[in-house]
Amino acid sequence: MQTPALSGDFEALRRVIRNLIDNAIKYTPAGGRITVSARESEDLLGISVSDTGKGITEGDVPHVFEKFYRAESEADDGATKPGVGLGLYLAQHIVAQLDGELTVESKPDSAFLS
Repeated sequence: MQTPALSGDFEALRRVIRNLIDNAIKYTPAGGRITVSARESEDLLGISVSDTGKGITEGDVPHVFEKFYRAESEADDGATKPGVGLGLYLAQHIVAQLDGELTVESKPDSAFLS
């Protein structure tokens, strides 16, 4: 698929995509899978990042874009994941400045950000 011609702040978009992928890597166990895809509709481009991590609990989903919010982040071995809770917050703000929308869907054993 060839994506449509885009105009905008490519550095900001790169930061968002990198953040979403880094987040997926952080919460996907060894042997898991991360999928990045793009789709176009009309004059819009949608980018999705999904993973086979344990997912985000239903109670955490409404808060993941809040500043300093950290969802349950214990690894299977009890180790705390690194981070301060700014990644998704900043990604959401960058996307909003680009007149876009960042959403999250999650179910047990997977998460989907687009």
